[in-house]
Amino acid sequence: MVAGCIGVAVAVLDVPVLLTVVYKLFPETRLGRRVMPIPEAHKRTHEFDNLVGRTGRVLTPLRPVGMCELDGRRIECITENAYVPKDKEVKVVRVEGTHVTVQAVEEA
Repeated sequence: MVAGCIGVAVAVLDVPVLLTVVYKLFPETRLGRRVMPIPEAHKRTHEFDNLVGRTGRVLTPLRPVGMCELDGRRIECITENAYVPKDKEVKVVRVEGTHVTVQAVEEA
């Protein structure tokens, strides 16, 4: 009876710990990388970090999301304002992961 209770207690405690360790470590193993490929969004996380402060051109109207050309690349951007028309110049003010936030450049 005591051995059975100890066995159940060990199983109740060890199974969650084991599952947590496997969940954290398995994606880093060779087999884990093949079975669970990293989504494209996570691969591109640092791709846009160098865009902050750069300027570009709006390719499609930003309402508030649209396409911009920054450093010769088409990138989906979101604006801080409600609307930015096509062909307007914009400046990157913030990058959070794959979200590139821009604002219209005021013409002097």
